[in-house]
Formats: sequence, structure tokens, C-alpha cells
Amino acid sequence: MNFMGLMGKNLKKANEDIINKLQEITGIKERRYVTDDLNASDLAFLAANQALDGINKEKLEYIIIAQNLGDVRADNIRTDMIPTIASRVKQKIW
Repeated sequence: MNFMGLMGKNLKKANEDIINKLQEITGIKERRYVTDDLNASDLAFLAANQALDGINKEKLEYIIIAQNLGDVRADNIRTDMIPTIASRVKQKIW
């Protein structure tokens, strides 16, 4: 079975080939879903906390997060962009 393209036409490649190409381009190998009570800053905090395990967080000078949308809650389509995700993560870490 082929993946349906955006224009409603079948793509000529098999799903497995398309998935492999997307993995090659993006480096993303899996997708995960979270509960509605978590948002982007919560996920970034959990990842940062795990990545910084054993590191003195007081010596951390800055946090860079590549994200362009801000926090979006499951019950609201509006984005909450200020303060930034990085600022929220920094506050949660300390």
C-alpha cells in the first residue's frame, strides 16, 4: 500500500522507503505523544534535566532551544510565547 500524497495522488514509493527517507533527512526515528497536561516547556525541561544529570547547573550560562511556536496547551489553540521556552526551562531547572 502506498502513502497518499498531499494532492490525493499515490506516491510511487513504498511507505517503508518514504519513512526511511524522512528518517535520513530529519534524524527522527519515532514519534511520541504526551498527556494533555504537558506542553513544550515541560518536555524541554524533562529533556534538559536528564541531559544535565551530574552537571553543576549553577555553572550553566545559557540555554538554547530551537522551537518556534511557544507553549500551546491542549485546551487552547493560542500560543504562549513570552517568556521564551528557554527562560521557562531555566526557571524550572533551578
